[in-house]
Amino acid sequence: MKMSKCWTDSHLFKDEHTVQITNGSEVSEVYADRIFVNTGARPFIPSVPGLEVGQRIHTSETLMNLEEFPNSLAILGSGFIGLEFAASYASSVQRLRLLTREIESYREKMRM
Repeated sequence: MKMSKCWTDSHLFKDEHTVQITNGSEVSEVYADRIFVNTGARPFIPSVPGLEVGQRIHTSETLMNLEEFPNSLAILGSGFIGLEFAASYASSVQRLRLLTREIESYREKMRM
């Protein structure tokens, strides 16, 4: 795996491969072959501009049905399921990114 990173800022989907991240006046983009949306124990699609589950955007249920690993994967949300998927895919994808707004919650979960 080449790179793992965690973002905690505001997100919106620019297209099926790109999440735009805004931190104050700074805007950056994260590109991934596949994007995994992780928001809780049951798949929940949050109200995020441009977010629609489909061929390249997945929930925990649809991600498990992929026939091959993507080259890159962005995981939106840092709940237990998202962290499990991150750990599972870490050795199989070239680039893994974790996007979350709850960095303190993430740090607490990592201590458990």
